[in-house]
Amino acid sequence: MAMFIKNRPKNKQDDTIRLGRFWMVTLFTCTLVFSMLYSLPARWVISQPMVQKQIPQQWLIEAVEGSVWNGEMALSTHITDKSGAILNLGLLNWGLDWLPLFKANIGSQQKWILTEGSQVDFYIEKEILSAEAPLFLSNVRGNIDIAQLIQHLSVAGLQTLAATGQMVVSDIDVALDPLTLWPQEVSGQFELRSLSSFGINIAKLTVVPSMVAQTLLLSLSAQENGWKLTGRVSIKENHTYDITLSVKADSAQKMPDWSQLMVQKTPTSATFINQGKW
Repeated sequence: MAMFIKNRPKNKQDDTIRLGRFWMVTLFTCTLVFSMLYSLPARWVISQPMVQKQIPQQWLIEAVEGSVWNGEMALSTHITDKSGAILNLGLLNWGLDWLPLFKANIGSQQKWILTEGSQVDFYIEKEILSAEAPLFLSNVRGNIDIAQLIQHLSVAGLQTLAATGQMVVSDIDVALDPLTLWPQEVSGQFELRSLSSFGINIAKLTVVPSMVAQTLLLSLSAQENGWKLTGRVSIKENHTYDITLSVKADSAQKMPDWSQLMVQKTPTSATFINQGKW
């Protein structure tokens, strides 16, 4: 009995040492695994078949740099109704957020750079376990040079109009179809500032987007120097659009010069209606 009592502290000390070693090995293993995951090359992750299935077929991803947590890629897309036509979308930077992963979601802060001077920041989130779940873009903010955007569209073979100005996005939320990337829901607004096209000059045009029966509606409004412009643009997924514009002035002298390009209803009002494909 005396011998058992004498050896007991030693056994307890051995248990403490073993426990300490266990936690050291566990900590080392966790650190190693986290380090490997943190530095996992984004290029390798994107090349995996499971990830490839989640990427819409019309997307082209090139020049992938960085890790899965922080990186950059060059984006472009095929134009659906134009064989061989590719639209260059510029660069996309991302910083993956680890908190949504606990809810089986992917969340990431994004920075889209079309060209120098054209940049949009937004947060993107999607459920990992559901291929049909929408892609959410929230708190979309930034500036896009309209002339630079039109140049990209023109190079891809799309019909464009010559225009200059700035598109200023303040706070927009969008839910996109994960396969077609067509909007399902949209809220917020943006502005076209210093807009100039074919002799039409508008200091600030406010645009409020919404969705009605899978059609993207853009409500337009502008007001200055005694006249007011209102309008609506409807854009459909089948690449068709409808434009309806109306301008009214306090007097005939206040009617803007570019109203002569529209159909004159009265000396103080004019309208413009157009349909086409984009």
